Amino acid sequence: MGGDITDARVHVPFPKTLYTSIHKAQVDDKVKFVHASIDQIIKLFDGNLDAVTWNRLKLEHFLIILDRQSRELQKCVSSASKYEKRLNRYFRKLKKNILKQRKYDAHSWELIRKEVLRHLQRLDLIMAATKTSVNPTGLVEKPETTLELLFLEGDSQSSQSGRKATRSPAQDFCDGCNWIQHGFRRVSGESLSLLSEMGGDITDARVHVPFPKTLYTSIHKAQVDDKVKFLHEFIDQIIKLFDGNLDAVTWNRLKLTHFRAALHRQSGELQKCVSSASKYEKRLNRYFRKLKKNVLKQKKYDAHSWELIRREVLRHLKMLDLISAAMKAPVN
Repeated sequence: MGGDITDARVHVPFPKTLYTSIHKAQVDDKVKFVHASIDQIIKLFDGNLDAVTWNRLKLEHFLIILDRQSRELQKCVSSASKYEKRLNRYFRKLKKNILKQRKYDAHSWELIRKEVLRHLQRLDLIMAATKTSVNPTGLVEKPETTLELLFLEGDSQSSQSGRKATRSPAQDFCDGCNWIQHGFRRVSGESLSLLSEMGGDITDARVHVPFPKTLYTSIHKAQVDDKVKFLHEFIDQIIKLFDGNLDAVTWNRLKLTHFRAALHRQSGELQKCVSSASKYEKRLNRYFRKLKKNVLKQKKYDAHSWELIRREVLRHLKMLDLISAAMKAPVN
């Protein structure tokens, strides 16, 4: 998400003895340690990032991956890690001696990026060495990328001994089909939760742009490939909507970042299954232009206009979730 990793020295000793201890620990202690470490990294990146010149989209993706890792690991954790105090001390020193001391400048964040990369690589090794399953879903043994070291992709049908798992026609409809039927709804659930939680109560105020009920009626009767195109186009329209002036909102910024990154994740995965534009594209464009013009622009992007948008987007995400849940047939 940035340039080359800096060679500059970080004046906070790397906790080698802590990692030595955890490699000898029981599986449940390893999981607790990894969970606590991920949570500490999340808190670290909740600071002032204004000075960084990193790729913002990749930064958002990085944060949502961390959040997802933490949520999945939480399911396996029933009590605090016995290493938590030592982790707290170490990360407080990182924050105090690097970020705060340098007033959160760009170089301080590059030093943090260097250290976090070292930690993620170590956590990857810990999980790779964890052979015993600690919950019904299991833990990923090998990440897709360095950052996705604990990411649960949801494919529980992986074969053993190098044999390919049997796939149903519905699972084989495109490269991203398994993700649409399983991953999409998981990330969709996260999007709904984040959108609901990042602000206060959802407003009861009416939005003076008619909800496209007839469009949803049409798509429910459509073929699977048209549904996939519709989902992709709709997610992209929501992404564009949230690319406006958000200065007036009082929402939780970290959850807003995670929400937007989740949308990009959905769009990227759906793009793998889309070979042409959706026949509903023009109608979607008209609807979202009206939302932007009659709500955001008319109210000059004030806080209330964004609350109206949040309400409408929440309704749409619920509808999209239902569409994906109803997908049974393969795409041609």
